[in-house]
Amino acid sequence: MATLPRPEFVGREAELAALGECVTAALEGYPRLVICRGEAGIGKTRLAEELLDSARTRGVVGSRGAAAAADGATPYRPWRQVLSGIADSVDVTRVADEHSLTADLTWLAPGLFGDADRPMGDTESAEDRLRQFDALAMLLGRLTHQVPLVLTNGTQSCNCR
Repeated sequence: MATLPRPEFVGREAELAALGECVTAALEGYPRLVICRGEAGIGKTRLAEELLDSARTRGVVGSRGAAAAADGATPYRPWRQVLSGIADSVDVTRVADEHSLTADLTWLAPGLFGDADRPMGDTESAEDRLRQFDALAMLLGRLTHQVPLVLTNGTQSCNCR
């Protein structure tokens, strides 16, 4: 099945320029966090897609995760998507192993860090979830020492490095 080309992106020159400056800063070693907020349907996801495309043309590793609006969505899905996208360019499992993060990351992305058949869901405690997200933050921090990253979640935020 052929993919239709995206329509031309117009009317967001200022936003794209600001995001481009964030990518430049990340490439120079100065991390940025950008929050793209607004009403549904105003183009946040498209802006994030344009950011990823632009960053990738500059050699930046980019990945996108999307939160599912439907009930019953798999826990941590956006993070699994982001980590899988990064793993295409960076050896995330090696970095996790080097920093003893694998055990905690297995719950977030079992296909990358452990048993893909491991049950996920309500079995972990609040303390376990805190450890998991601490491990994720540490992993992302360690990865940015190797390569600049642009991560988006497609719903409300765009994170530059």
